[in-house]
Amino acid sequence: MRRAEAFARGEFKIEGDGLTEPRTVGVCGGAAINFFFPYANTKAVDVLRIAAGSGVLAMSAADHANPEIGPLMDKWLVGPNIDARQRLELMKLAWDMTGTEFGSRAGLYERLYSGDPEINAQRWFRSGITRECEQLVYELLAT
Repeated sequence: MRRAEAFARGEFKIEGDGLTEPRTVGVCGGAAINFFFPYANTKAVDVLRIAAGSGVLAMSAADHANPEIGPLMDKWLVGPNIDARQRLELMKLAWDMTGTEFGSRAGLYERLYSGDPEINAQRWFRSGITRECEQLVYELLAT
């Protein structure tokens, strides 16, 4: 709310402390998110889909509760610092994100929320804001 009020007053350089508010300068951060996030979200879902493989489809909590299958899952579905039940929950979360109607709608929403990603990319690279963002990167690298 404070940022919106400051923007309305014409204050474009608003910096948070980095803990209670994001530390951004100008509109660089928001514009970068509009440009970058649709691509990053789509790529993250693709990587998750490939990395998880068919494991997200094959097992359920009911399988884990089965006295014949549950012990096998406890033995073979473990990972570093995670037990079979927690890993199964993560795999179901991956399935919700990559393979269900909910995940598809959410992915489409994230990709198209801020407008056509291709048009946004063209606007991003034609605007002068890229220089402001480059300057922000150089400032961060200098600290």
